[in-house]
Amino acid sequence: MRIYFGVDRPSFLSELERCGAKRILISYADYRLSFPTFAKHLDKYHFDILLDSGAYSAFTRGIRLDIVEYAKFLQQWGHYFEGYFNLDVIGDFDKTWDNQDYLESQGLNPIPVFHYGEPTEILRFMARKYERIGIGGMVPISNTILDKWLPTVFYSKDGVEKYPNTKFHALGLTTAYLLEKYPWDSADSTKWLIGRKFGHTLYENQGRGKDDSITDKTLHNIEWHLRMEKEVNRPKYQGDPRLF
Repeated sequence: MRIYFGVDRPSFLSELERCGAKRILISYADYRLSFPTFAKHLDKYHFDILLDSGAYSAFTRGIRLDIVEYAKFLQQWGHYFEGYFNLDVIGDFDKTWDNQDYLESQGLNPIPVFHYGEPTEILRFMARKYERIGIGGMVPISNTILDKWLPTVFYSKDGVEKYPNTKFHALGLTTAYLLEKYPWDSADSTKWLIGRKFGHTLYENQGRGKDDSITDKTLHNIEWHLRMEKEVNRPKYQGDPRLF
């Protein structure tokens, strides 16, 4: 399992490096205008970087992202990224796929994104063509509902993994038991930042508590994710076939 730490400020990079994190994810929606400046910060480090289009956050904030501008950005700055996701259109698979086609017509290789609630036939089509697929649209969905939906995505009715050779990335998900239970190759989240933003730690009874500094809590959360990264392996399905 590979964990990508979502980063929305350059100042967070030093804390990640201090703990030994190797991978980050940034959002085009956040950095589309300021990336030349942010790139100077990235040059000081050696992170593997994934680029998310930021379509979901842009949608919730009323920001319009243009596919032509996204393509130009990738053509200019794509060498910074080990991979980049398609510019998905929330709630519209046809437009999302038009964007995938357009980026590919420009000589780019975006990672396609399959969303919560879309027909699994779409994923079947993607898996025939692409080695790596993002699973998105999960952020507003409860873990309980996701735990009922994900078996239908990954497994056949008899519990056999449908796509054993496909690398799946969980967009915006680092819920430990959902990562442990399903065959993810990688995941990303900004959950590690709750120490800095809200003064919380993940599993406070397992180490640092409420009296620690904001920096200590942030470092604790980074270390928690790194331990999870080492411990989670691609599992075999142990769930209830009646969910299908």
